Amino acid sequence: MGENQVMSMDVMNNSVNPLLLSAEETARFIGIGERFLWGMHNTGELGPLPIKLGKRTLWSRFELESWVRARCPRRDVWATMKDEQHATV
Repeated sequence: MGENQVMSMDVMNNSVNPLLLSAEETARFIGIGERFLWGMHNTGELGPLPIKLGKRTLWSRFELESWVRARCPRRDVWATMKDEQHATV
């Protein structure tokens, strides 16, 4: 199914897929509890860093998807992988 078809289905279903997710949404998105998410964030086990938007702490849905596809590497490994990927683009 092409990208345009997926977008059409979302419009037809009146569903919105936000690009940035709160801690609660991020935890649900990757299938863990919110406390566990914060623990992973604090220890560097969670690869993607959040984005601060005003007082909100949000994670990129697209980066989370990429991180999971890469088998959830620790933050230091994830940062190196992202740097290498940007260097080849």
